Amino acid sequence: MPRALVLLVLVVSALFARDLRAAPPPPHPELPSTGTEPARPLPPITVGVLQLYAYGADLLAWDGSAIVARTRLFARIVGLAPRDERSVTVTLAPKSEYGFARDRVDVVVPLDRPRPGRGFWSGGPFDAYLTLREARALSQGLDLELPLGEEQRKFVLAALAAREAIDRTNAFLPLFRGQVLARAGDRDGALKAFDAAADLPAAPFNDLLRVATMLEDEGATAAADRAFERGLAGLRAAGLRPERLQSQVAHQVMLGVPRRALTEALAHGDVARVDRLQERVFRAFPRVEGAPTAWRDVSAWMRARGREDLAATWSARADGAASAVTNLSSSASLDRILPTIAGMAVVAPLVALVVGLRRGARKQDGTRRIVWDLCAALAPLLATLGLIAWSNARLETVARRSLAPVALFDDGAASPDAGRFLDARLAPGPERDALQRWIGDESRAIVAGGRFEGPAPDDATMRAAFERPDVRKALRDAIAKADAGGARLLGFQHTLLAAVLAFVIGHVVGQRTPRASVAASRVVPGGTESLGLIGALLGGAFLGALFAFAGVDRALSPASMPHFARFFGLETIAGGAPPPPSRAWAWAIAVAYPLVHLVGVLLDRARASTRELPGIPPD
Repeated sequence: MPRALVLLVLVVSALFARDLRAAPPPPHPELPSTGTEPARPLPPITVGVLQLYAYGADLLAWDGSAIVARTRLFARIVGLAPRDERSVTVTLAPKSEYGFARDRVDVVVPLDRPRPGRGFWSGGPFDAYLTLREARALSQGLDLELPLGEEQRKFVLAALAAREAIDRTNAFLPLFRGQVLARAGDRDGALKAFDAAADLPAAPFNDLLRVATMLEDEGATAAADRAFERGLAGLRAAGLRPERLQSQVAHQVMLGVPRRALTEALAHGDVARVDRLQERVFRAFPRVEGAPTAWRDVSAWMRARGREDLAATWSARADGAASAVTNLSSSASLDRILPTIAGMAVVAPLVALVVGLRRGARKQDGTRRIVWDLCAALAPLLATLGLIAWSNARLETVARRSLAPVALFDDGAASPDAGRFLDARLAPGPERDALQRWIGDESRAIVAGGRFEGPAPDDATMRAAFERPDVRKALRDAIAKADAGGARLLGFQHTLLAAVLAFVIGHVVGQRTPRASVAASRVVPGGTESLGLIGALLGGAFLGALFAFAGVDRALSPASMPHFARFFGLETIAGGAPPPPSRAWAWAIAVAYPLVHLVGVLLDRARASTRELPGIPPD
């Protein structure tokens, strides 16, 4: 039953109860500091005959003797005011991933309908830890994975039972009690406690998902299955769409990994159990970050054990998850282009030097030959500028995915951070406009206490919005001085300056040593006169191939292709590192270019007397 409906039932039943205003809610256990602002219960308000108060992101109902309902919202609650007998106004203070924002959002929360909005806002999932941390605080920091002494066991069991009596919404309390009993050898008592945790009527959905994972590690399989089914149903009732929960933050905080159970199943080759445990991840987070790699590993593991049917299923699921924005990768194309940029940047001043030598030695040449040479000098410079701008645009795409607020990938489009990110990082276009309309619809609905029922943007729209290049910004950044945290880097400005200086020096030397231009054109890649700008560009590509062999073409792959196996508990079956980018293009250029350059040298020698160039008529 949704938490809001539980509140409605309480309102109706409390019509026959005593006035609760004189019975304040109980204090919550003091939680250890985590370095962030601690959650403190807000003073209660009276709505009808109910007392409601807030703790973290939770709206709790107190009936004078126990906490009987808990509605978990999508950000921390810092203000609470009665609106009428069926709703309250809640002031939320979402954490911003950008540090500078201090947002306050007033939301109407109806007590007779499901909670408003969807998903979690930035920082929201972490408030789910409050119930877990309360249960741990009651155990005084004792490791419940180990057997306790008799006095310690009695103390912890008494503390947990006492809290259970006044908090009927925290499923971690009976779960921890079951762990203590299990370590003491009381398996029957433990199973009863585990059943109580799985079946707790007023537990929030994300607590139930986490409880299911912990119960699986305790061997309480039936209770774990019930907790998961209830948690998943509650997740959907709360408006969250599993296909929109794509961040690892939501996966790890809400569900997590039953490492003990999964490691045991993998070690024993228990295909059915591995399939069942990974099935939970798929049902709750079918497109989560890292799923394509993890589920291809699962598919290969199952295929090796003769389960081709399950292997095909997991392979198809991996393919389905690959289109999510969080699972896209641009590293392959970037790795191929980086050595080419380096090659063009190096060849540009070398070709400029050769052209300067030639122009200094042959002042009698006509305009057409001068233009031919200048085009050859400019070609690698323009190629360098264009390639840097292109790589900047691709890097911006990677940066956008890294800097996007988690809420955008946790079905929390109404988060203030989501709109802030769109305005600051995405290039104008129809796709960004579609995302802004979606965010606006979600925000207006949530403030009014409802939920936007329209569809979310599809993968194609999300991907296009993230990958639309900002051409002006890319060119501006390419021309600007390269900077990395205050450390100056070599950039296009340095290449341009080096080319100009090389041309001037070459021109001066060429006037005094005319034969120097001939020798230089034979040894400098792209320096032959006959091949012109084509030769210059091929020379840059040749040097790029050499840089690739030096490892520049594999600079980004390790950082942009993290191993997600540990987030799924699949380290023991994970495949090796992804194969490095192919160097077939580099080998082709490295083999072919020397022959092309030799042809250019022979053409230059054959035309040395007339200086007639292919496609350039004589003056």
